[in-house]
Amino acid sequence: MKKVLMALAATTVVGGAAAQSSVTLFGVADIAFQHVTNGGVATLNRFHSGAHTGSRIGFRGQEDLGGGLSAGFWLEAAIGIDSGAGGATNTNNQPSGSGASTAPPGLTFNRRSTVSLTDARWGEVRLGRDYAPQYWNIFWYDPWNNGGVAASQVANSLPNLTIAGVRASNGISYLTPSTLGGFFGQVTYFLGENPSTPAAAENHGNGWGVRAGWKGGPVEVAASIGRVNYATGDQRSLNFGGYWDLRVARLMAMVQRDEIRADMSRGFIVGGVIPAGPGAVKVSYSEYRTGAAGVDPKTRKLGLGYVYDLSRRTVLFTTASTVRNSNGAAASAAGGTSGGAGFPRPNNRSSGFELGIRHAF
Repeated sequence: MKKVLMALAATTVVGGAAAQSSVTLFGVADIAFQHVTNGGVATLNRFHSGAHTGSRIGFRGQEDLGGGLSAGFWLEAAIGIDSGAGGATNTNNQPSGSGASTAPPGLTFNRRSTVSLTDARWGEVRLGRDYAPQYWNIFWYDPWNNGGVAASQVANSLPNLTIAGVRASNGISYLTPSTLGGFFGQVTYFLGENPSTPAAAENHGNGWGVRAGWKGGPVEVAASIGRVNYATGDQRSLNFGGYWDLRVARLMAMVQRDEIRADMSRGFIVGGVIPAGPGAVKVSYSEYRTGAAGVDPKTRKLGLGYVYDLSRRTVLFTTASTVRNSNGAAASAAGGTSGGAGFPRPNNRSSGFELGIRHAF
């Protein structure tokens, strides 16, 4: 009887808490076999996590405070399904914030760690580590969502994406509500958290981003602008993108311009997702020119793939891509430059193939 009463008491407590708030465990397990060749010079065979969708595990919760106001949290960590390692984070939006250790990191909530207040009429104020507004268009208007061997060359070539160009720490964001007739937006400001002396480094790692767009029926368009301050020179980005869902195909495109110190770079991607059978065909062409004065290194990438839906949560996928470098560019289908992973030569061609599975929960 005592055990029964204790169980009933525990159920009552849990039921009371559930009436006020909710907590959800979620995640993605994604892994693929990749084969990459760079100009016939070197070959890379590996199992790669996040080729279709970034592998992750997360917890999110929300509490109804009444009157249309709610409080929430979101903790999301990257996981390498191939090795079990966690994903690296950056504490201050600067090279020093990545840490000096080269060992695989443990579990860190590097993808997102935020707490927020949301009002149905006025929008959301969010604090913590999150996507930078200027990255959303690069991600959202790429058929591959920047994953795998066909990921947008814009994303693969941007040198600032490893610091604060994708996610920014120590930030405060405002996101508009969903009651603006299709208009949406986000404004973010983040800090490098440096002391005021020396003055030259006070703003190191500080930055901001703004994104605004409109969605109506089958069409969505958005533009963003952002800036990150560094002692060696500021980094500015501007992009514009959108999609048009024709039902027989979702067509998308995005253009990007970057200023890194005195150099200006630019790139674009065009692509589509075409329903076919129990899945979809994906295709894209992307290009990026870096801002080296008088040289204009250029990389072009073509990607083609198919996603087969086993269920609403599980898919099989295969992708192939080819990359062409010129004027000293050295990009690889594996991502990054051909100076890594045994690929030493600029102006090489590169090709990639992958076959994998993704399960979401």
